Amino acid sequence: MIQQKDPYTGEIFYAKRSNQRFANRENQVAYNNAKAKELRDQMAEVDIQIKRNWQILSDVLENADKLIQSKDYLLGCGYNFNFFNNIRESEGNQYFGVYDYGLRLIEIGKYELIKFNRDE
Repeated sequence: MIQQKDPYTGEIFYAKRSNQRFANRENQVAYNNAKAKELRDQMAEVDIQIKRNWQILSDVLENADKLIQSKDYLLGCGYNFNFFNNIRESEGNQYFGVYDYGLRLIEIGKYELIKFNRDE
């Protein structure tokens, strides 16, 4: 038997198998759950910001399909230009998208906001 150190608790134990890394099954489950929670927490930060951006675009556009808005206005609403989840081509232009909404820079300080059609 080989002496091993449990990566979760730091406990020293004698491995019964050559590939055994944990002292017991509970430590293995707890270790994997902790790793998964860390990843979920990191993803949650990004997801929250993307959802916030989506809500802002939804509120600004309301019932319009297309609108021109200033960067300062969007920043004032809390929009973060560093977070988007797709890039689409529409009408020959490249839009940075947040789900079904997109925006593109048309001139310094001015953005065109659009709501994508389902078939695009």
